[in-house]
Amino acid sequence: MRVYLYAGEIAQLPAEALVVTLAADRHLDDAAREVDRHCGGRLSHISHRVPHDVPLLLLTQGRIPIPRVVLVHAGDDAEIDTLAQRLCAMMVGLRVSDWAVALPAPDGALFARRMAAFLRGVAPAVGTNADRNTAQRAGMMLTFVLREGSHARFLAEQIKGGALLWRAPILEKESASR
Repeated sequence: MRVYLYAGEIAQLPAEALVVTLAADRHLDDAAREVDRHCGGRLSHISHRVPHDVPLLLLTQGRIPIPRVVLVHAGDDAEIDTLAQRLCAMMVGLRVSDWAVALPAPDGALFARRMAAFLRGVAPAVGTNADRNTAQRAGMMLTFVLREGSHARFLAEQIKGGALLWRAPILEKESASR
């Protein structure tokens, strides 16, 4: 799996699917509001119907270049890795190889922690077993959508300093220790 960072407008993001989140009070996060604006308010119209434990798949009907949007409840930080596993399995089922995730976070440090937790959740889903989906999962591209400004500057500084370098054995070791 290749992992990328993207800071920019959602409408310019090259991906087959985008995961956006609802807050606990069912309000759309920044990325979801941007998608909602481009899709004529469809997300805000149905946000009250999204179950807490089931992602909702929406087709954008060409209103943005991303054909599928998955709306999920953000949950708390302890649930991010489980959410990542479920979303990865969903993307495999949909035969999506290039997907993006917009994790809600008010600052760069929290975004980095949530991104690490998400990657820990995806690591076992990508797996090393020789099953029929492993090749598809290994070839996946996952893009994290972040807010321009402080998020991007914080992550750039952390990456330059080596603080955010994840290696597959570390991810597998952390996942196995759970």
